Amino acid sequence: MSGAITIILDVLSRGNVLEGLSALNDQPFSDPLTIVNKVLYSHSSGSSPIIHQEKTRHLKLLSKAENGDKSILLYNLGCFSILEDEVMEAKGFFMKTLETDPAFTPAMHNLAYTHELMAEYDEALELYNGCLAQDPAYTLSRINRNLLLAHQGDAKGALDDFFKMVEEYPMNTGVLFYLCQTLLRQNTPQAAEKALEILAQHGGWEKFPRMEEIKAYALFLKGEKDSAKKAFESILENDENNQTAWLGLIKTYAQTMEFEAMANAARHYHSLAPTPYSEALVASLKKAGYLSL
Repeated sequence: MSGAITIILDVLSRGNVLEGLSALNDQPFSDPLTIVNKVLYSHSSGSSPIIHQEKTRHLKLLSKAENGDKSILLYNLGCFSILEDEVMEAKGFFMKTLETDPAFTPAMHNLAYTHELMAEYDEALELYNGCLAQDPAYTLSRINRNLLLAHQGDAKGALDDFFKMVEEYPMNTGVLFYLCQTLLRQNTPQAAEKALEILAQHGGWEKFPRMEEIKAYALFLKGEKDSAKKAFESILENDENNQTAWLGLIKTYAQTMEFEAMANAARHYHSLAPTPYSEALVASLKKAGYLSL
């Protein structure tokens, strides 16, 4: 693995997901593991020729590997299996990695993630805490643990620790992003106002589209309809296929009662990401006469 990728993966492990992904996107596609890690940290899935090729190559190398190389090969195989939606297989590879090297924190983190995918939340939390016991600076595990706590109904506990993390890592845009995301999931004007206040206190996040989405949704939840609409439209000027921005614009048009604009936005959103929700939305707008049948 190249030195550049090693540095980027270290950035990601420290929870700075937005900067790490941005750096991965700047890397040339000549390195297969660049593509693999980009897909992995983007939470995409599905098999691809490059993943299949790397998985086959790793399995061949594994049969001849010494213990020192075996843990890395097993870890990578687990990552490939996650990308192919083979969660049980991935779980097995990460367990074998830890049998070979119990101190391999990224493998423990990803094993926790497989438990989370399988809704085995107690096991996932125990492993995330185990990662932090091994390496307190492995911030990605702390982020995942807090997100899981919020998912289980302990939003206060998650937010309390996220606020501590922002104080510890004031320049970490990943921590800032997940704090604001957890706030906005409370779906209240008060939470939105707090998110906007936090963004105003920190700089450096403006270059990341995901943070612009956070700001736009915070404006929407706070009730600043015109500002929210401008924010979503600004995102779409730079990325016309941004699904989050289209969905936010649809909700904003609904509040401002611009139903024809809402219908056009809904049609475009549905063309980008056909889902039962988008299909039902388009159907209801057709029934109301805002879209032609």
